[in-house]
Amino acid sequence: ANNQKIPKKPKTAYNFFQLDLLKKCQDAQNFHSQGSAKTISRLWKDLKPSEKEVFEQLARKDRARYRREYSEYLLSLRERHSPESKTVAVQSIHHGSSTTTTMTASSISHLCPSNEPVKSFSMHSGDPKAISTEQKLHQLHQQQKLQLQQQQHQQRLILLERQRQQLLLLSNQLQLQQQQQLQQQRLQQQRLQLKQQQLQLQQQQQPRQLQQLQQQQQQQLQQLQQQQCSQWQQIFHTPKQQRATI
Repeated sequence: ANNQKIPKKPKTAYNFFQLDLLKKCQDAQNFHSQGSAKTISRLWKDLKPSEKEVFEQLARKDRARYRREYSEYLLSLRERHSPESKTVAVQSIHHGSSTTTTMTASSISHLCPSNEPVKSFSMHSGDPKAISTEQKLHQLHQQQKLQLQQQQHQQRLILLERQRQQLLLLSNQLQLQQQQQLQQQRLQQQRLQLKQQQLQLQQQQQPRQLQQLQQQQQQQLQQLQQQQCSQWQQIFHTPKQQRATI
């Protein structure tokens, strides 16, 4: 006999949803397969895509686990070179390809073990325990939805806070840029005023220089006139003999 066990078939997202509810259920032994399947199927249909994504991820991981374990299982069969390996491999392939989404009483008792035998139950029998169990499932489902909504609300609050901080940072940066622009404008105005003052000073200095030049020219002209007058005076006051010599 081969000690290598055939890998367990992968679970679907719906199977993981069943397990999640049954783990929280204390009266699972009172479930009937049809009644519980209808209740859980209805709850599964009510889930939003974002809520189903959690169970879809678990199903993808389980499929990856199954492919890995099954390849190892086939490899171990090849290594043993057993004549029965082919038939076992074919049986394991057939066993692994079949899937089921209905819940049996044995799976429920495995999830919620009890010393008492599993009792059959019909959703239409009017058993108060069954009604309370369905209510508990519905309450659990509502609690999960509420928890998920609270988590999403908390994430939105965190995102809004980050956006607010980013806006505040942008506002501070804009204020800093505006202050820098104002400083540059003030510097430019100061430079322009300084240039205007220099031009005004130059304009004020030019008439003074011109006036000084005119005064110098007048003084030189007066000096020349005085020299000429003195020369004529000398000519008129000198004797005739000296004029001839001159």
